[in-house]
Amino acid sequence: MFRGPFFEKVKDELLKRLKDVDGSIVEQFMEGLKKASPPDLPELATAGEVAHLVEEMLSFFQKRSPKEIKAEVVPGPDDTTLVKSCMEDQIFIIDTITLWLKKKGYEFRFVLHPIINAIREKGVLKGIGEGGTPESINLTVVGDRLCSDDCEALSAELKKLLSITRDVVGDFSRMKRLMRIAISDVEFRGETGLVPMEEVEEIVALLEWALADKFVFLGGIEVEKKGKSLKFKWDTGLGLCRKEHRDFGQAFDPEEVSEFLLQSEGELAVASKLDAESTIHRAGKIDLLAVQMAPDDNGKPKGWYIFMGLLTKSAVLEKGTDVPMVRNKLKEVAQKLELTPGTHSYREAVGVFNTIPVEALFLYDADHLAEVMEGILGLGKEFDPKVFTVERGKGIHSVLVVIPQDRYSASLEEEIEEFLRQSYQATYSYSTFSSLEGEKAFIHYFISTPVKEIGVSPEEIEAKVRELSTTWIDRLHRILQKEVGNKKASELFARYKAAFNDEYRSIFSPQKAYEDLQMIEKLLETKDLQVGIVEDDEGYSHITIFSPTPLILSKTVPILGHMFLQVLDEVSIDLKLPNDTKVYLHAFRVLQAN
Repeated sequence: MFRGPFFEKVKDELLKRLKDVDGSIVEQFMEGLKKASPPDLPELATAGEVAHLVEEMLSFFQKRSPKEIKAEVVPGPDDTTLVKSCMEDQIFIIDTITLWLKKKGYEFRFVLHPIINAIREKGVLKGIGEGGTPESINLTVVGDRLCSDDCEALSAELKKLLSITRDVVGDFSRMKRLMRIAISDVEFRGETGLVPMEEVEEIVALLEWALADKFVFLGGIEVEKKGKSLKFKWDTGLGLCRKEHRDFGQAFDPEEVSEFLLQSEGELAVASKLDAESTIHRAGKIDLLAVQMAPDDNGKPKGWYIFMGLLTKSAVLEKGTDVPMVRNKLKEVAQKLELTPGTHSYREAVGVFNTIPVEALFLYDADHLAEVMEGILGLGKEFDPKVFTVERGKGIHSVLVVIPQDRYSASLEEEIEEFLRQSYQATYSYSTFSSLEGEKAFIHYFISTPVKEIGVSPEEIEAKVRELSTTWIDRLHRILQKEVGNKKASELFARYKAAFNDEYRSIFSPQKAYEDLQMIEKLLETKDLQVGIVEDDEGYSHITIFSPTPLILSKTVPILGHMFLQVLDEVSIDLKLPNDTKVYLHAFRVLQAN
């Protein structure tokens, strides 16, 4: 159904239900809703169901005091739960609510999120339009029905989380000013000769780099040095470090920060990752930047300026040699490995250094980095997979896998990550990929785990990676031997080993190829189109279609839509068999509308 007629039906239904509400308010609210609803809403709910939800939203929106954050979690219709919020519009609201629900393990069906210019008198809605205050309204439909006690606790937690989100955004400029003060203190040390100017300039460059949209500020605070301990000055706290948020245990652990800073007393500025995961904006471990204050009149340390946040995407994608302070680690490594700038060995070391993600380079100390880079530089052109691991802080692990480029595939990267998640009992993980001169592929994994004793050694990880990274075609041959026996395997392998081309191998695993091979065999036998469908752990369905002739996507996708399947992405690959026979593969990742 087209969105225009659909929303007209919703509006007509609302006007019938809400006879006591000003019709212009309904009209303006629906205009805002049309701009902020999912494009597939007509497939996810009927006009009557949406009208009921909008009625809930209007009722919730009707009264709100200035600066009030309204948050409510209530049982909804048809075994659902409704998550509602209303506050002044700002960034990070929907990101944070979505992140919060995902951490809780709840599956949400869709989100309605209009931005409404509300005109109020003593908190009561009198109109919508020009001159009103932009307010963010959220209604998220969760596919689990929660009991009243759970809803009450979640309502209070959500309200607190949105309060922190508001303070984080409201304190952006203050946190940046605090970093400017930190820069002044660092420059003072250089001007008075307390610290070499070269070191000062590099620290200042790092802080300027962070200020130039490389760092999303979430919190800032001053920490005072008291003898051999540190004291958080909560009255100076900004964002999630405000004193009123101290009891929100999900934010960060002051003891972890103090322990790290006490270990870093000899440094003027340090960067690391905390064990705490972000609850604001997006998932990920919180990044920490800390700068020592100017000393007191007796030359003794006064304390630290602390900044907590998240590196931005542009920061993570930068080369290590372009990031202040991080690039100094390359100089230290070159000295340790006796590499002379301008030589081939030094240039190769620079290439290896820049394949390591910036986040990992912040974690590695120079000694460990030198060990890793020496191991990589000594691999040569032909080598077996190599694994390097490092633990930094409580439960934060980095695993670097180096394999020959011709063995890399996206499916291999996923298989290794799944093995690591299970081995580390990970609660959070992600990976990055890079390559060097078409010879070496680097897969870097960041892992967070609550367990102290890891049940797998680097040698065991290496053995598993060697097993998984045997050439794609060899793994297919092994699967065939296991499933159909040596004789039949040899026959099928000879027929199909060239059919699964580079494009196919980069996307699909050898196990998937074995399953597809059976569909192709049936297609060749019957001449009929073959269809397979499986569901993954994330709730997506994967449809595989093999056809003797290419499908016309402009006709196929609407057919899937009529079957209440939303197509998220599609891959088409032509597979050439012996005797110039061709079959056509079309793979769709879809989401079934509820």
